[in-house]
Amino acid sequence: NSNFFTLDSERKTIRLIDKYNAVIQGKVTIPSTVTIGEKTYTPTIIGENSSHFFGDSQITEVFFMPDAPYRIISNEAFVNCYQLTKIHNFPNVTRVGNRAFANCSLLELDTLPDSIEKLGVGCFAANKKISLSALPQNLKEIQAQAFSGCDSLQITQFGTATSAPGLTYIYEKAF
Repeated sequence: NSNFFTLDSERKTIRLIDKYNAVIQGKVTIPSTVTIGEKTYTPTIIGENSSHFFGDSQITEVFFMPDAPYRIISNEAFVNCYQLTKIHNFPNVTRVGNRAFANCSLLELDTLPDSIEKLGVGCFAANKKISLSALPQNLKEIQAQAFSGCDSLQITQFGTATSAPGLTYIYEKAF
């Protein structure tokens, strides 16, 4: 794989780049630690301070390490990844940012991890193949247009003992 990580010391972020400045393609694994030089970093936010972390790329699958400490998938981190079909292992994520996976029209997703507490504005908008039937158990907030244009969505339970019992806010036009 020709991809590697670079450190933005000003923003204090780690970013995956292609060493030939080409479009990132295929399957991508997000590691739980990144070593640059002699220092090892443990990222907890994917795409912080950089919209389009992978946006507009040609990735097809994203693999998060099962033990990964990631807590937040930032705004527009994967926006417009039109070839993205699957996301694997993101059990510790608590927040999905605004438009994080918007316009990933091939993304097939039938469950979200129970750790998720907040779904940002338009986070999964225009994803025709998302087919959730239940919400994450720890979900507290669904912002506007989070699932706008998700034609396969069939959530049948809200705020029950097994489907988001702590759900407090559902913003206007969330679905």
